[in-house]
Amino acid sequence: MIKKIMAFMLAVIVSISMASVAFAAGIPTITVSSATAEQGETVTLNVALSDNPGINTFSFGFDYDKTRLNLTGVELASGIPGQFTYSKKAVWLNSADITTNGKFLTLTFEVMNTAEAGDAAVSVTYNAGDVSNYNEEDVNFQIVAGKVTVGGQTPPPVIDDAGEITVGTASAAPGETITIPVSIASNPGINTFSLGFDYDNSVLELSDVTVAPELGGQFTYSKKAVWLNSKDTTYTGKILTLTFKVLENAVSGDCAVAVTYSAGDISNYDEEDVDFNIVAGKVTVMDMVIDYDTRVTIDKVTGKPGDTVDVFFALDKSTDVKSMSVYDVVYDDEKLTLISGEWVAEDSIITDWDNDNGTGAIAYSENTELSGDFLHLTFAIKENVEDEEVAIDSQIIIKQVDETGTEKAIKVVVVPGSVNILNVIRGDVNGDGVVDSDDAIHLLYHTLLPERYEINQNGDFDGDSDVDSDDAIYLLYFTMLPERYPLA
Repeated sequence: MIKKIMAFMLAVIVSISMASVAFAAGIPTITVSSATAEQGETVTLNVALSDNPGINTFSFGFDYDKTRLNLTGVELASGIPGQFTYSKKAVWLNSADITTNGKFLTLTFEVMNTAEAGDAAVSVTYNAGDVSNYNEEDVNFQIVAGKVTVGGQTPPPVIDDAGEITVGTASAAPGETITIPVSIASNPGINTFSLGFDYDNSVLELSDVTVAPELGGQFTYSKKAVWLNSKDTTYTGKILTLTFKVLENAVSGDCAVAVTYSAGDISNYDEEDVDFNIVAGKVTVMDMVIDYDTRVTIDKVTGKPGDTVDVFFALDKSTDVKSMSVYDVVYDDEKLTLISGEWVAEDSIITDWDNDNGTGAIAYSENTELSGDFLHLTFAIKENVEDEEVAIDSQIIIKQVDETGTEKAIKVVVVPGSVNILNVIRGDVNGDGVVDSDDAIHLLYHTLLPERYEINQNGDFDGDSDVDSDDAIYLLYFTMLPERYPLA
């Protein structure tokens, strides 16, 4: 009976969501950043585009808490072409479509002196027809609101004569991976700790936590970093290394990173609580400005040990190609075997692939417009390999003939792909060997009662970095239309 009720609930959620929400990765998105400010201060928020399919005009309004904020200025980001004006709306027009991603606008707010402490939401608004491309076709974006936290969060009290646990700082662009140290100072002697981590998960994804070998003892990390030693240590220095990925849709600005603990989480051998003052660090997200003429994206695929998987290389936009060379295909040959390579572009006069060296070339009699998939690599996942995401990367040279008849290389950016090796079937969260609606229901249970309904793999199937009911819906879509709803 309970299962039938859950199935009904899932069906209702699906029916509602189909009318208004798309879950697939790659949805055009407008994201407003967040910031913290005090009453009377001026603060700026960034408005960024991601997965932009190409637009040449927009007319944006802004929705914000007028009891706390006063919008004093809207500016177009430097380097964006076209004409821009701001009065009651931000209006931009360009002579051609652009597919620029990243920061597009900067909003400047004054925080009112009378503003109450708390979160003041800030969002972008537009109506049908307000965003379009050169062909006058509407382009729809989903909106991710930001906020100004007025008054900030109450800092933890400073404890006299206590030691310190300090989180480091780092800078990175969206899509990059960084490490941050966590250090301990003025340590009076401890033999155990259990530490959590506080950060904005719409900006950062914590992928790993490792312990410094100098600390000794036993260590494990799941939702918390837990360490235990057989005796007290007064060691000072780096105790942990945090590995973060800056999410692709993160906008520029500072993201605070702090360590958290509760009473009893840090103690000595005599089971006495030991208090530490926490000094937060931060990740500064930088604008990602890359000068390139075209971009190649390598597939991200999933498979089990013993499987054969297909990895495609694709041009993200139409590109004139006279010749192309692919070389230095990088992968872990202890986990994967490159079986074959095949050019899938047509009408070439030369095609070559050297599988032993992972190199190949293709050439045309004249500049030929290519887009989408152009190379197909087949990998075999070796037997008895543990779960791991194996990166796939390569060097690529593309040449064009210019107006003078000279063949010259253009600037190419390669977005690495991966083979995600799983010893369970992707989507088979209940472990019964098949992917069906039962898995979607089990995942929905998991979002409600995670400790009672465990899953055997990362449940982020829609690729938004969260595991929630949206993923259960997306998984149900996959069971019905797998080609349209591939699992992230």
